[in-house]
Amino acid sequence: MQPKQIRVLIIEDHVDSAQTMQVMLTVMGYHADVAHDGLIGLHMAIALLPDIIICDIGLPELDGYGVAAGLRAHKATSTIPVIAVTAYGEEVRGTILESGFLMHFVKPVDPRVLQGAISVYAAS
Repeated sequence: MQPKQIRVLIIEDHVDSAQTMQVMLTVMGYHADVAHDGLIGLHMAIALLPDIIICDIGLPELDGYGVAAGLRAHKATSTIPVIAVTAYGEEVRGTILESGFLMHFVKPVDPRVLQGAISVYAAS
């Protein structure tokens, strides 16, 4: 019996970045779904219940802070680990972490670092 494949939801509005991350995570052995705006991402999280979510902050329809708040407010998604991968830097790290993200990475993120974070948090 094979171990359960970790399901990652990527919420990223930049199509090329989202596709690159999706391919990278698939090559690493994860199942990766993509949403290109925050509202769709929140709905997908509720429907799919991924093991972990990677979310940008500057998103159309609902920004990353709104996504994090929506996830925390919904019983089914309230404990899903959420990692911020964004162009926003150190100046907003505190706000990002206070809003419910477990980690904050500035784009571009080293794939090995991201893989390490996924493996730690998705296994929790």
